[in-house]
Amino acid sequence: MPKKPAPKKATKAPRYPNISDVLAQKAAARKIRSKLSFGEKIERMERLRERLAPFKAAREARKRR
Repeated sequence: MPKKPAPKKATKAPRYPNISDVLAQKAAARKIRSKLSFGEKIERMERLRERLAPFKAAREARKRR
């Protein structure tokens, strides 16, 4: 008599956190940014660069070592 195949183990699908609220916030922010004028968008990018300048300088210093 042939042997029966071993029963397959049930594999659990990975459980991911619910991020629907994060995606909704991102969509709302995109909508707000899309209504800005080009000049306002450029101004925001310049402010962002200014805020990130210390981090960029630190990264460049680490690269030089």
